[in-house]
Amino acid sequence: MTLNLLQAPKKMIFDDDDAKLAVEKFEIIVNNNKFKITAKDLIEFSKLDGYTIIGAAQWIAKSLGLKTSKFDGDIAYIGSKRGLMLYFVPVNLANEEQCIFIFSFGEFQPNRLNLIYEAVYQSIK
Repeated sequence: MTLNLLQAPKKMIFDDDDAKLAVEKFEIIVNNNKFKITAKDLIEFSKLDGYTIIGAAQWIAKSLGLKTSKFDGDIAYIGSKRGLMLYFVPVNLANEEQCIFIFSFGEFQPNRLNLIYEAVYQSIK
C-alpha cells in the first residue's frame, strides 16, 4: 500500500463558534469528486496507522511540514496553526481505494474554532 498526495491546499474552511460547527457540512472536491465532511467525522490523527500503513501518521505529518510532540509516551500531532491538532477522515472510494483527508482543528481562541483543510492523500493497494 502506498500513499499518494492529491491536494495540499492548507485552506481555512471554518472559523467560528462550536454552535455553528455542529450543523456545518464541508464540501471538498478532489478530482471532480465531491465529498461532504462534518466535524463529527474527524478522527484523532494518532489513530491513522490503524486505517492505513503503519508509520503513515508520522510520514504524513513530516511530509506536510507539521510538528509532533511526545506527551506521556504518546505522540501528539500538532496542526498548522497554534492551538490546533491534526485529525483525519477516511473516505472509501468505489474502486476499493481510500482517500484520507487531513485537517488541523481546535480552539484557536476561547469559543473560536478553526478547521483547516491541510491535504488529501489517496491510499493505493
